Amino acid sequence: MPRATAPGEPLIIEAVILDRACQPAADASVHLWHTDSRGLYAPTGQECCYYQGTVNTDHNGRLRIRSIRPAQYPGANAASAHIHFEIRHATASLDTEIVFADSVPSHALEPPTGQELPIALRRDGAAWRGEALFVLR
Repeated sequence: MPRATAPGEPLIIEAVILDRACQPAADASVHLWHTDSRGLYAPTGQECCYYQGTVNTDHNGRLRIRSIRPAQYPGANAASAHIHFEIRHATASLDTEIVFADSVPSHALEPPTGQELPIALRRDGAAWRGEALFVLR
């Protein structure tokens, strides 16, 4: 896959994944993907993705992702900027995405359904930082 040519702002997401019993989901597999800073997944004609990867949680169900802040898809009425997550663990799984609370109109934020998890981002030096908690079903 070619590299994205658009510059991006650094993004760090720290997350905890819990199993159905609300215990740390150690060694859960997390596959994620997102757009570049223009809102594109890949060059025209290719399906996916400049930014994608798979990581595993540690023994405390924690993981850290270092990437760039994705952008909203180009075009009118496009979905808010987000990161897709496919989480797999021995006891359960979850397909979801995080959206950034500062990029979603306040009237559009609804209680999480498992399909979207709004997270707050904050500036920390040159990078954006956010935290997420996922509970597997």
